[in-house]
Amino acid sequence: MSSTAVKSRAGRRTLELPEFLADLLAQHIAARGIRVDQPEELLFVAPGGGPVRATNFRKRSVEVSGFEPPTSTLRKRVRASS
Repeated sequence: MSSTAVKSRAGRRTLELPEFLADLLAQHIAARGIRVDQPEELLFVAPGGGPVRATNFRKRSVEVSGFEPPTSTLRKRVRASS
């Protein structure tokens, strides 16, 4: 997996975060030991320390949350009843 510079200025965003979330993010950054002079450092990493891959993200987020994602059958039933 490689990381490249953004293609345009539109690829960079400034986000406004609620104070509690900014505090949590600052704690996470400090715990990971990320410094300002390391902009290429990954903010969120997989358990092994590498990049989080989309194929594993859903599975791992379900494991952590304890919630099962809705099945496609359930989603179809919910849409049909609306």
